[in-house]
Amino acid sequence: ECSLRKWLNEEFYESAFDESEKKMIKTYTIRNEENPRMAYYMDTNENVYETDEGNPTEVKVFPLTVDELLNTDYGFSADADAEDDNRKCLLTDYALAQGTNFYEKYNKNIKHYSQWGLRTVGYLYQAAVAAVHKNGDVSKSGHGKADISLAIRPAIYVTIA
Repeated sequence: ECSLRKWLNEEFYESAFDESEKKMIKTYTIRNEENPRMAYYMDTNENVYETDEGNPTEVKVFPLTVDELLNTDYGFSADADAEDDNRKCLLTDYALAQGTNFYEKYNKNIKHYSQWGLRTVGYLYQAAVAAVHKNGDVSKSGHGKADISLAIRPAIYVTIA
């Protein structure tokens, strides 16, 4: 029942892809896992909340997870703390117009990178999502889900004929 998931798979999907591209996009079943860092922080004084798994959901477009961003088969570093160029989010003019934060004064002649949100729940509190910082390292603790400064980087699986 996620509003982002609904927007990605309806409005974004319909406007971003033409009919021939839509035929190549595979339906993917995402697993909505429990907070993966819960057990690690149970013995601390941190504010940690358990999250329900939720039901598996079939989608066409989705945000990535921490595990996917640490998968070397996808071209990423296995080290969450590494400043990985493949995880950096280069902002588009559209993202800037929507309010995505890039931390520097905007200049079209300079590449601007932003932090971006993931599907994985952040481990510090339930209303948080893990994110990638602008330098390409992964923050597992999380940023608020309502943080409009987080960019969204949709992912798809395609069939190549």
